[in-house]
Amino acid sequence: MKTVWFKRAGGIYRPISAPGAMITLAALAFCVQMLLVIDRKSHSARDTLYGVFPLFACVFVLHDGIAGQTGDK
Repeated sequence: MKTVWFKRAGGIYRPISAPGAMITLAALAFCVQMLLVIDRKSHSARDTLYGVFPLFACVFVLHDGIAGQTGDK
């Protein structure tokens, strides 16, 4: 029996269960926290973007991988 946590909606996955929502909220909370930390030490918008892009990309790829494994086909 496969547990479905996410549902595909266009190009993204929507959480449809409590574990899916917790994973999505944890990913968003991490991104917001890292944005605040990096923005505090940066001197320009470019510094901020260069600092957060690798972190955001990793989080989005990890989230997409989890959603792809636990989502509906």
